[in-house]
Amino acid sequence: MKKNKMKPFALLIVMAFSLSCQKQNNNTPSGNGGGSAATTNPNISPSNASNWFGILDAYNLQSLTGGVLQPTFKTASAFFSNAAQPSLNPSSFVKVNQAELGSVIFKFSTYDYVDTTFNLSFTPLTWKINGLGSIPSFTFTNTNSFPAYSGYASLPDTVHIGTQITISITGITGADQVIVAIWDGSNLLGHTQSQVLGTGSSVTFPASSLSSLNATNSGMLVVSGKKNNVQNVGTLPMNFTTNYQLSKTISIK
Repeated sequence: MKKNKMKPFALLIVMAFSLSCQKQNNNTPSGNGGGSAATTNPNISPSNASNWFGILDAYNLQSLTGGVLQPTFKTASAFFSNAAQPSLNPSSFVKVNQAELGSVIFKFSTYDYVDTTFNLSFTPLTWKINGLGSIPSFTFTNTNSFPAYSGYASLPDTVHIGTQITISITGITGADQVIVAIWDGSNLLGHTQSQVLGTGSSVTFPASSLSSLNATNSGMLVVSGKKNNVQNVGTLPMNFTTNYQLSKTISIK
């Protein structure tokens, strides 16, 4: 039951993460081309592309409630596009015949393919795609590790509406990009604010960005780290990512 409650929030923050990546594309590394290809389609090779026809994400999600770190929840999604994109873009999606991770077949959901079993295993992290149209069939095992985050104890408990806040972010390893987001629980535009962690160890949310938030004792502060693994599948660049996301319940006053 706990997993089912967590799923909608996880997907909302994953979407916020994707949209933030699109807005901050100039700061997004293209990936190191790690991982290995299986034999279904041997024409898979490392790429430095920063726009992709496929984005296949795997997430380790954890929540921090009352200072207690909860067990890891795994989720994943696969998105395919008719044009190279720097992030998930619902307006350009295309379908495939089937998307599978390990032995779990994903369900199509509006514009991507998602796990609905809540029983994923990432060992190994093997994607199996039965292609359609311009998207080829292939199998690929991503051997990149997942980012990790050990500095969550320094995260604040409270954010004040209309007041600038600087949040220290330390202890993140194995990530190409880190995004910090504040969410007040509303799905309306402007109620999730996000910042990309640059070369420093903190992010600052200006007062103007926080003025759109609602007061709540069940807001979320989310730290997301992403590791890219860009490969040419045939002639189409695709990004196979591993991600770690921690969400902390906070008060917004």
